[in-house]
Amino acid sequence: ECTLDELVREGTISRAIATFLTHCMTVRGNVLVLGARPASVARVLSALSDAMVERQLVILDEHFQLAGSAATAIRLDLATAALDQTRLVDFAASIPESSLVVERLEGRTLTAVLEAIVRGANGVLAGMHCNDVEQGLTRLATSHAAASPGVSVDTARQNLVSSFDLVLEVGSYSDGRDRVRRIIEPTCDPSGSIQLLEIFSFVAERTATGGSVEGTFVASGPEPKLMDELRSRGIQVDATLFHRATPS
Repeated sequence: ECTLDELVREGTISRAIATFLTHCMTVRGNVLVLGARPASVARVLSALSDAMVERQLVILDEHFQLAGSAATAIRLDLATAALDQTRLVDFAASIPESSLVVERLEGRTLTAVLEAIVRGANGVLAGMHCNDVEQGLTRLATSHAAASPGVSVDTARQNLVSSFDLVLEVGSYSDGRDRVRRIIEPTCDPSGSIQLLEIFSFVAERTATGGSVEGTFVASGPEPKLMDELRSRGIQVDATLFHRATPS
């Protein structure tokens, strides 16, 4: 079990970021979580899943690693499932008023999840194991193109970017603690140009006595497009949340 509050206590995210992510789960944003350590990605995915309080979860993982305490979850173990990944994702996405949580986005699971999002699935949470956002999107686009005849890598990258509202990059520092290093909004304009808009980042400032890395989570300035959805739903968000600040 893991919650956003627990991630705040551990220093993985700030209180402001936890509040923002909770709102994003309320409006069923699609979020990709990536990082080099599978356990770290799983903890963040589980915390986001916990914030989906009004949705039934359909969890696709291996050996039940995610959201261990979710009482309303339907669990499908990818390691032992009788159906192939495509049919399994199709089944999961067809369950009304549910949110799909995928431990590891790869292979046929990747293609099936993207197709489900195109058909209208929302509140999709997915994980990937890689070093950073740029590497992750490149690998996913290449994999998606390879599995989709007639789809170029550029088109696959555009499809991928259009599918997720936010990308969270999780990483560990010299003290062994995890932080959400960056929260990115991937965008694709009508010309097909892709931009990775940084919303929040963790700035390491010093190493304290005992080796603990201390730093600050800072906003980069721009508001994510999800803010329009939050406002339309009457969800109040502090106007200063995204104001650029100099780390103290």
